[in-house]
Amino acid sequence: MHPDTKSRICHFITGSRYFDLVLKEKRIYLHEIYEKLIKTEPSLILTLYEPPPGRTSGSELIYTNRNRKVSAHRKYGKDKSARYEEFVFTCLTAKVQSGKEAIKSYLVSVEYNLSDTPSSHIGGRFVFVYVDPNQSTEVEIFAVAEEPAKSIYTSSTLAERSYLQERMENELSKLFNCSLPLGGGEMQK
Repeated sequence: MHPDTKSRICHFITGSRYFDLVLKEKRIYLHEIYEKLIKTEPSLILTLYEPPPGRTSGSELIYTNRNRKVSAHRKYGKDKSARYEEFVFTCLTAKVQSGKEAIKSYLVSVEYNLSDTPSSHIGGRFVFVYVDPNQSTEVEIFAVAEEPAKSIYTSSTLAERSYLQERMENELSKLFNCSLPLGGGEMQK
């Protein structure tokens, strides 16, 4: 995936109302924070940037935000858990804590189809956080970012009939407690 596409995905996820109003975190525009990251977060720079092909490490870095493999951990039930590998890229936010701006990393998965039915596609990505912020080896699911819903009916009678038909044919389920719309819409529960 092109780095500009990753940047756009980060823009929508971290610019959502959930990040802004609930977490009180602001999206970061990477071109505005490059110099600060070089001074304060050198290990993060190596995740997001690299030297241009054929250049030495002393030259200007370019934004690549390459996918990398991490070990994801998911707890379910009282004492059960599962581990699996996931390919992710990095998105950043800023939060003011004790008068200082802290940078926070979120890891975003490749796109998955989150639809219940094989006939439709609802693109979504898992958003991960580090289990231990001091170690960048193990992550856990933080949220799900999905495409916003599209209206398919204008008549409320048709919409209600369609809803009731779907409800009779499909058992309702909940994947996670919250999801983050990729388009920056309202948080869903």
